[in-house]
Amino acid sequence: GPPVQVTAEGVEAHPHKTGHIRTDRFIAGAAIFMSLLSLVVAYKHGLIMKDLVSANSWPLLQSATGNTDDENRPVIVLQIQNVGVGPAIVKDFYAEYGGRRFTNPHELLEACCGTIRVASQDTFVAGGPITSPVEGTVIKSNEDRMYIRLDRAPISEAVWKRLNQERFKISYGACYCSVLGNCWQSDLT
Repeated sequence: GPPVQVTAEGVEAHPHKTGHIRTDRFIAGAAIFMSLLSLVVAYKHGLIMKDLVSANSWPLLQSATGNTDDENRPVIVLQIQNVGVGPAIVKDFYAEYGGRRFTNPHELLEACCGTIRVASQDTFVAGGPITSPVEGTVIKSNEDRMYIRLDRAPISEAVWKRLNQERFKISYGACYCSVLGNCWQSDLT
């Protein structure tokens, strides 16, 4: 055990000393320096880990379009893809065509390409547009979110042909965030 000293107040333990004041001070200073160095290394490691977690949860939204499905049937799809490594929380989304912004895909389709006569937008008719909201959704990594799908059918022939030409003139804008709260404003290109 450590050396002890007996005084009138009792027995007191004293740490080992080298007997040389300079050596004792050097050892104490070295211990303090190593402790501070360990704190700096731990802090830097924490920053690196934070950046690594952030990089591993980074979403990246892009727009995509096609005019055939996997079986080569004529179908136009306007979609948003998350090609990043983390989920995208879509806070705001719009499509832009002819200088106007649209949040409703039916209004966009009508403005660019005409109207498909169906009884109601709430009623599905073969060949009618299928739409899905993008704003307020979470798009997982490597997931596609369909915005508009239009199968080529007698009821939609004229609109389909027009959309097939005009789909490249539609641009997009979105504000989306990662699960860590980092957010981006993007044109999805």
